Amino acid sequence: MDLKQLSQDYVDDAKALLAAHRWAAAYYLAGYSVECGLKACVINRVHQTGILFESKKFANDCFTHELDDLIDLADLRIDLEKESGTNPALATNWALTKDWSVQARYHPKSEQLAKELSAAIFDTTNGVLPWIQKHW
Repeated sequence: MDLKQLSQDYVDDAKALLAAHRWAAAYYLAGYSVECGLKACVINRVHQTGILFESKKFANDCFTHELDDLIDLADLRIDLEKESGTNPALATNWALTKDWSVQARYHPKSEQLAKELSAAIFDTTNGVLPWIQKHW
């Protein structure tokens, strides 16, 4: 499975759903694009370090949808804090994005929430996903 491509596919789907005024689905897939992007970063870490073979707990922990946990599993916490310290817009965008949950698929979302999350994730200058893509 190519998680990088899957992440991009979900970006495209979320944008199409925004255009179609399908707010809840757009919100969900925007967040899911981040989850897939972070899991691509986790895979990159595994390839670089072999950590998967050192810790069975690490492998089990990877079965999460929690974006904040995936930041740690990808070993990106220090990089995120460092860049957020010099880029307040990225810090704001991460603060909004990290609260996304896979449970969002069960709850309606407003147009405003869908657009805010999408902007926080997709913004080409300060968005969360472009930042993630620098690390995968």
